Amino acid sequence: MKNIIAGVDTGFGYGIGMTNDTEVKMKNYINNITEKEALNIADTIKELNDENTLIKYNGKYFICGDACIERYPDTMQRLNRDRIKDEYHLIELLSIVGQLTKESEFNLYLCVGLPNRSKGDSKKFEDWLKGSAFEFSYLCNFGEVKKKVYIKDVTCLPQAYSPIFTLPRNDMNKTIFSVDIGHSTLDLMLVKNMQTVMASDTLLDGEGCIRIYNNLKQALIRQNEDKKITYYSYSQLQEILENGNYSLYGEEQQIENILNRCLEEYAEYVFFTIENNMYKYMPTVDTFIFSGGLLNNNTFKTILSDKFKQAYKIPLLVQNNRSQYTIAEGLKEYSNIKYADKLEVVKENDIKVAK
Repeated sequence: MKNIIAGVDTGFGYGIGMTNDTEVKMKNYINNITEKEALNIADTIKELNDENTLIKYNGKYFICGDACIERYPDTMQRLNRDRIKDEYHLIELLSIVGQLTKESEFNLYLCVGLPNRSKGDSKKFEDWLKGSAFEFSYLCNFGEVKKKVYIKDVTCLPQAYSPIFTLPRNDMNKTIFSVDIGHSTLDLMLVKNMQTVMASDTLLDGEGCIRIYNNLKQALIRQNEDKKITYYSYSQLQEILENGNYSLYGEEQQIENILNRCLEEYAEYVFFTIENNMYKYMPTVDTFIFSGGLLNNNTFKTILSDKFKQAYKIPLLVQNNRSQYTIAEGLKEYSNIKYADKLEVVKENDIKVAK
C-alpha cells in the first residue's frame, strides 16, 4: 500500500493540503445535507476537484468549499476553537487528504498546524487521529469514489513555526520572527537556531483578518446606507479584499479609499501588536517572515513592508502570490524530513477503526 506524506493547514478561512506533487485548497465552508440533496448535486459534478467536493462519511452527506457556498450561500464558516473530535473539522481534513492521491487506500503520515491559542492541544490532537482508519467517499455523476485512509502518524506544529522550513537551509538557523495572518488568528513567534524562544511575550495570539473584515463591513454599510444593505458575509468581504473591487446590483462601486483605510488600519494593528510586545527582541532579529492570504493584496503588503523597513531596516520575506500556501508548504517540508524513511510501503499494524 502506498504511503502519502502530507502537510495540511486547516485554517478558519481555507484548508490547504500539500504533498511533493499535489496541492489542494478548499474554502472552509461545510454543510450537512440530506441524501436526496446530495444525490441531486452529485448528478451535476462531472469532475472531482477542490471546487466540487461532496463527501459521504459515516452515513452522512457533506458539501464543502466552493460547491457549498454556491448552493448554500448562508452557510457560515465554522470558528470552533476546539478542533479535537469535531465532526466538521474531520470532514475538512478527510476531504482534503483524499484528493492528495488517486489511491483508493493509502497510509497517511500527516503534519498539521495549530494556532498559538491551541498550543496545549497538540498531544490530544495527535492521539485523536493517530492509528485510526477512516472510510469515506466522494460523490459525482459517475458514482462514488471510495477512499480508505490509514493514519499511521500525526505531528502537530505551531502554524507560525512551520514557515521556517520553507527557507534555504543556511537561513534556518538565524533569529527569525514569524508572523501568520490567518482568518481568525494573528500568530507571532520568535525562533532562534530552529528553537522557539519560550517566553510569555514571544508567543502571541492577536486578531486575524476578522478584524479587517468587520471594519470593511461597517465602512461599506455606511457608504451604502441609502440602499439599506446591512449584511455582508465573510466570503463576500474576503473576495473584496482579494480582488480589490465590489459590484452592487451590477454596478461597480468606488471603494478604493475605503479599502486603503481598512488596510492601513490593520497594517498598523499588526505592526504595533508586534512592536508593543516584542520590542526588546527586535535588535536580534535577522529575518521577518510573513504568511497568510491577506499578503496577496499588494497594497497591504507594501504598507506593512514599509513600516518594518523604516523601523528596523529589515525587509519582510513574503512568498509572492503564494503567501497563503506558506504554512502548508512548511508543514509538507517538515513531514518530508520527519517521515523520509516512510516512502516505502509498510505493513498494516496497530490500526483501530475510527468511530
